[in-house]
Amino acid sequence: PRFREAYETEKASLPLSAQLSIARRRAGLTQTEVAKRLSISQSAVAQIENPKGNPTLKTVEKVAKVLGYKIGLEAA
Repeated sequence: PRFREAYETEKASLPLSAQLSIARRRAGLTQTEVAKRLSISQSAVAQIENPKGNPTLKTVEKVAKVLGYKIGLEAA
């Protein structure tokens, strides 16, 4: 339980690209499968998951939805 809690806390500080990659793998999907569901290329999914990538919020929302997640913003 303590490890899980620490992991979840640390995961929140990962770059968005890494979080999307983790979410995709947890969903049991390959980049190719995600690409097909979004009608984009596998290389586009790879770019979204690349730490140097800069996907738009709209793109992130689409990927998240395919993976079963919802993107939200919270006030600081």
